[in-house]
Amino acid sequence: MPTLRLSGARPRTAFSTTCFTTSGATPSSFHHRSFKPRLELAELETYAAQLESAAEHGNDGTLGCFVRTEARDDGTVRVKLYERWFDGQHLRCEQLADREFDSTAEDALVASSEFLAELQAWAEQRNQEQDLDAVARQSVEAAHERARTQRSTERAAAADELAQILAGVNKHA
Repeated sequence: MPTLRLSGARPRTAFSTTCFTTSGATPSSFHHRSFKPRLELAELETYAAQLESAAEHGNDGTLGCFVRTEARDDGTVRVKLYERWFDGQHLRCEQLADREFDSTAEDALVASSEFLAELQAWAEQRNQEQDLDAVARQSVEAAHERARTQRSTERAAAADELAQILAGVNKHA
């Protein structure tokens, strides 16, 4: 498994990044974001923390769809659904759902628990789909490899046969 790592950042006048996001079930959209460290230091630090988290997930082998909860200082709790996959070249991280609950609300426990259970089921389903897709891709790749091996074997056999024919013709000449 490839090791992901966040390298030390050098001081720059601006920091630029590209990321993919989705909103619900809509297709991924492409976003480009530039940070100006002096003016947006908090956003830059947040982004660096997210990169470190992605590297940790990659190194721990815990990529996939997962739910994260976060208690905030203002008395709210955020529940988020993320999907993080590494395709061998790019680490894709998407936030699929995000909801905030006021801990003082009457229905906070029920509503947040229901939402958490819904997101956990969604995450499990997406992980299973990803696993099935990976198995299907591996099966297709294995079939292609078998076909390449078969073609290679057939070519080698044809080359041997041709060499034997030519050797027989060469003896008679």
